[in-house]
Amino acid sequence: MVCINIEFTNTTGFPFKIENANGSWKSWSGSKTVKRKSRGHVIKLRPQTGMFGVEKGIQGSFNLVFRDRKGDEIVIAYKVDFPAAGGDKFEANCMEAALVQTNLTDNGKYGPDNAHNLKSQIGYTGKMAQHMSKHAAKDDTADWFRDIGTEGLKIGIAAALA
Repeated sequence: MVCINIEFTNTTGFPFKIENANGSWKSWSGSKTVKRKSRGHVIKLRPQTGMFGVEKGIQGSFNLVFRDRKGDEIVIAYKVDFPAAGGDKFEANCMEAALVQTNLTDNGKYGPDNAHNLKSQIGYTGKMAQHMSKHAAKDDTADWFRDIGTEGLKIGIAAALA
């Protein structure tokens, strides 16, 4: 049986919507939104049956799309090609590879329907990853109190020594 489960882990701050899903699957189950900073979002693709109830392979594509308020997009294009017999392919390409990347793994076949269990981890890449890992919220109020306390201490010590 050619069944596919794709589990998404999204470590970015971008929520993605699944769009332009076209393929030979009989059914698609699962939400069409991959929330930001989420894990465990699974879509399930199930095959059509042919003559004498023989199940066909699953081929198709879909996009994960993030759109900001200005209309700019980050698109990750996915392709699946799991024929009833022969080699399997699962690939993803991000149109904004300087910002976002996806790592794909095939965890094998197991579970209900003996499905192919594929994983896609979406994360920041390159300079964006460096920026996000170094980014910390600045607390101006705390910095002000720290600086005033330091200056007050210096003035107090100078006055005591004078």
